[in-house]
Amino acid sequence: MHLALAVRTSRLHPISAAEAALLRLSPPITLSAAQARLAPRFDAASVAAAHARLVARELLVPLDAPEPGPLPRGQLTRLELGVAEDCNLRCPYCFVSQGSFGGPRRLMPGAVAERAVELLFAESGSAPDVYVGFYGGEPLLNTPVVCQVIEDATARAERAGKQAHFDLITNGTRLTADVVDFLRAHRVAVQLSLDGPAPVNDAIRPNAGGQGSYRQATRPLAWFGDYPALQGRATLTRANPEVEEIVDHLLELGLPRIIARPAVGAEGGLGLDEAAAARVVEGYQRLAERCLAAATDGEAARRSAPFLGYFSKLLEGRPRQVPCQQEAWVVACAADGALYPCKDMAAKPQYQIGTVWSGIDWSKAYDEAAGKLLCQQQAAKKAECATCWGRELCQISCMHVCLEPKGQQPDDGPQYGGWECWVSLRVIEIALDLFERLRQERPAVFWALYGGETRDGARGPLASLLG
Repeated sequence: MHLALAVRTSRLHPISAAEAALLRLSPPITLSAAQARLAPRFDAASVAAAHARLVARELLVPLDAPEPGPLPRGQLTRLELGVAEDCNLRCPYCFVSQGSFGGPRRLMPGAVAERAVELLFAESGSAPDVYVGFYGGEPLLNTPVVCQVIEDATARAERAGKQAHFDLITNGTRLTADVVDFLRAHRVAVQLSLDGPAPVNDAIRPNAGGQGSYRQATRPLAWFGDYPALQGRATLTRANPEVEEIVDHLLELGLPRIIARPAVGAEGGLGLDEAAAARVVEGYQRLAERCLAAATDGEAARRSAPFLGYFSKLLEGRPRQVPCQQEAWVVACAADGALYPCKDMAAKPQYQIGTVWSGIDWSKAYDEAAGKLLCQQQAAKKAECATCWGRELCQISCMHVCLEPKGQQPDDGPQYGGWECWVSLRVIEIALDLFERLRQERPAVFWALYGGETRDGARGPLASLLG
């Protein structure tokens, strides 16, 4: 089977041998040149038909086709709140220096959070939905402000006729039964960070006293129960590249969705090297094979958990609205009220674009004439992301990688993000193959993921991703 990806629209197409041969020709691929060069294998009529099908599906784009225009400035719809520039863990790979962001450890005051929420609603215009994410460090070191923001934004949204959505990344150790009940009641999407079974997790996720965090982190899972908005996140480093073992363990814990991605900008010498990168890719290949070989469609759907982000993008079939996986116009607020283009740039003065008191300096945040965000203006290597075939499906924070690249670089392939980008492209290829084989061989898996309901009546995990 030959597959071709229409990059701009994120559409995956099975193609014929003639179409595959035509796409492998060096550009420019004119019809007459293709017929001449492929004459030993295909007759002129077959090549003409293949050429027409490729053009119709935007797999072959004419040289004079207009390029996408400059990115028009959109309404601000997402706020990333760094409510805690502190953490109770001391993960050595953490790219924000164990939550301190390289500065004094501090929590966001309630007044700063309140002003940030006001700014979000003022800049959201007529957008029907607004999104608030809570980050750190460990955001639940500042639980009162997290709860304050959720209640405040919910009330503001009701008055404005909007819908407020919330997400939170936590190490789990500060969750209590009452906090879990509050998060469930407000339908907060919760991402729980775990890096594998207890021995693996505890070795690279110790607390401030040096003890392991696994037991505390997994205890809240019983309180969540069957909560579809819960997701496990594993960070893959040079010390824990065994993604198959890690994903198996997270599935055993009952997590309905799983992200397992390489550390980006890892500190402590734990960024991926060639050997670790190869093991990650090999592990993903085995995960895909086990998904296809699952005894039931339900089990295959469960085992597709690490690929759901890719599947949702392929099912949507549209380009990103901004050159970032967030899919929204974003502003991040640090604990002191300083504003940045996203949470990954927080605490770096050169990327500051205002404060909650003065507002957003859009002249710095966005170049109206060029249609470029600050990250694109600052990072010359961002151009490589713009021409990468995997750009629409990439699930690593390419803005941050391009601005602050770290770690060993591969000898071939992308040079802008080291082995993290190399792994990302290989995993995308595995995900594309798995998506098409499931579609062809086990279409019922997509019903279980997208249309099927969980025991509490919620839609499947892909339905929550697609909205």
